[in-house]
Amino acid sequence: MKQTTKSWTVLQWLLSTTFLVFLFLGAQKALPQDRPQDLPQKPYDEMLDEKGQPRYTYRGFYPLWQKLSAEKRKEFLEKYSLKRFEKDNRLYPAPKILDGAKEYDEILAKGAAQRIEAIQRFLKDHYSGKKTYAKDPRFPKEVFEKLLERTGDSHFLEDYRTGKREFTGIMGFDVVRGPDGKFYVLEDNPGWIGGPGDLILANQLTRELFPELDDIYNLRNPREFYLALKERFKLEARKHGTERVVHYTVPPYPDNEDKRLKKIYADLGIVTVTPYTLSDFLDLCQAIS
Repeated sequence: MKQTTKSWTVLQWLLSTTFLVFLFLGAQKALPQDRPQDLPQKPYDEMLDEKGQPRYTYRGFYPLWQKLSAEKRKEFLEKYSLKRFEKDNRLYPAPKILDGAKEYDEILAKGAAQRIEAIQRFLKDHYSGKKTYAKDPRFPKEVFEKLLERTGDSHFLEDYRTGKREFTGIMGFDVVRGPDGKFYVLEDNPGWIGGPGDLILANQLTRELFPELDDIYNLRNPREFYLALKERFKLEARKHGTERVVHYTVPPYPDNEDKRLKKIYADLGIVTVTPYTLSDFLDLCQAIS
């Protein structure tokens, strides 16, 4: 009988040899304003509790982990997964398993939505010209304006102010679990996140290593992430009178992840285009016609 806990096997997100939660990562609903000083010093063990017993999300997985020898774990990490990722990434053999309903849906997803809303409000406050944040001495507006100038975004000011542009994009969060068991955000990553082309392959490799997982857990399919993205892209496209979506990218690429992402998008009917090839240009013309 399958374990009733909805779980999510975590595969690669931002660090290649550790495991972080994939999808829209976020913070706990109410994060402390300052770094807590009274946390226990011992790092939080995701798999085992203080008594050395597997935590409830790992009760089904832990026997499988014990059967996997240290040699096999090392081989999977340093050789097998590295080869399957075409030597530009590798996957830790133990997945991070979360309670889908309690930990992901109620904490991470809601925390992500909360942080995104806060950032959106901040941007609107700045581009509207109100800049009420400047009243707080901890956040001088001169610093923010220098950042805009450095990134080349200052000339968009009028478009945002008049509503010709909207703040849209993908945002990811670097999240860790503290010694107290709560989730903490290390940083926000708007627009540029690591690992989106590796999710399906990482999920596949984990299932190959532990084929029993599907008999133990009700695992969510990482393909749902890309399907959700496609629907959001189409929603934005409808504002411009179409549902056609293209993936625009500029080679050369630092590794092979872009190829994996291109294939994922192709399976969803999304054409990848670049500024350098005639075929891509024709694909783009056909997609927007």
